[in-house]
Amino acid sequence: MIKSKTISWSLVLFFILALLAAMGRLMSSFSEFTFQVLYICAPLLAVFAGVSTVPVYGLNNKHGKAIFLITLGILALFIGEFIWTIFDYVLGIDPYPSIADCFYLLSYPLFLSGLIVALKGNKGGTDALPKLTKFLLVTLLTLLIAAVSYEVLFLQFDSTLTFVENVVGMAYGIGDLLLIIVSYFVVKMASQYRGGKMLMPWMMIFIGLVLTLIADIYFNIYNEAYTAKIAPYIHIDLLWIASYLFYTFGIFSLGIIVKTAIAKISNKNIL
Repeated sequence: MIKSKTISWSLVLFFILALLAAMGRLMSSFSEFTFQVLYICAPLLAVFAGVSTVPVYGLNNKHGKAIFLITLGILALFIGEFIWTIFDYVLGIDPYPSIADCFYLLSYPLFLSGLIVALKGNKGGTDALPKLTKFLLVTLLTLLIAAVSYEVLFLQFDSTLTFVENVVGMAYGIGDLLLIIVSYFVVKMASQYRGGKMLMPWMMIFIGLVLTLIADIYFNIYNEAYTAKIAPYIHIDLLWIASYLFYTFGIFSLGIIVKTAIAKISNKNIL
C-alpha cells in the first residue's frame, strides 16, 4: 500500500519540475514543451487518484459516490485542458468561448454534485475543527466572496464582448465560489465524522478549489498579458497545477484512510 508521505513527496517533486520548466519556458522550446506535458499530466494524476480510490469505497457508499462525481468533474477539466493546450500550443489560436470552455463549465455541476453527496456522507460526531481554523476559513470565505463580487460587478463585464462571452467569463468565478462555499461545509462536517479522520483529505480538496479560484481571478484580470505569454502573468498556470496536485493528494488520502483501517482489522483477525 502506498503511504501518504510517498504520495506527498512525489507531488512536491512534480511541482518542482513544473516550476523549473516554467522558469525556462520563455527561453527554451524544450522547457515550454516539458511544461505543457506536466500541465496536462496534473489533472490526469487527480483522475488516476479517483479511479484508484472509488473501488476502495464502492459506488454504493456515499463517499465512493462523492469521489466518483468529483473525479468525473476533474476528468472534464482534463479534457478541457487538453483541448486548450491543442488550441494554444499546437494551433496557436485563442478561441473564446470554445469547446474547451464547455468541458471546463461541465466540471462545475459534477464537482458540486460530488460535494453535496460528501456532505451527506460526513454527518455525525462532534466538531473537531479548532476555533482558530474556523475563524481563518470564514475570514477566507468572506475575502473570496468580496473578491468575486468585485470581479463580477466591476472587472468581468466587458462592453466589447457579446452577452454569451460575458456570461461564460462570469460563470467561472461564480462557479468556483459556489464550490468553495459547499466544500467549506464538507470540511466542517468531515471534522465531525469519526473523530475528524476525513478532515485532512477534504481540507486538501478545499485548498485546491481556493487555488483554482485565485488562478481564475488573475486570469480574468490579466488575460491579455497571459495570452501574450508575458511574465509573470504566464505563470498563473502554476496555480492551476498546484490545485490539481492538492486534489490528487486529497483523493488519494481518502483511499489510504480506508485501506489503513482495513489492514489494521485484518492484522487483528490474524492475531
